[in-house]
Amino acid sequence: MPKQKTCRYDSSLGLLTKKFVTLIQTAPDGSLDLNQAATQLNVQKRRIYDITNVLEGIGLIEKKSKNIIQVRANPTFGSTAACPRLLAV
Repeated sequence: MPKQKTCRYDSSLGLLTKKFVTLIQTAPDGSLDLNQAATQLNVQKRRIYDITNVLEGIGLIEKKSKNIIQVRANPTFGSTAACPRLLAV
């Protein structure tokens, strides 16, 4: 069976980031297992690390443990679910 051709956007880091943020938004308590995220998004864990490094660097998420991240609480709204900066990604 020939390999299906995809456009560059379908495998872009931008699109993957949007999908990753959607996973975070639907995760209980704003916590997400990076191994599960890589499996659900069908990508290498390295690509997940690229995203988490940037989101952590700009202060939107924090590492809870080696493979678990969580949305940082927003002091204005008092909850992780209502973080408008993350919703705007």
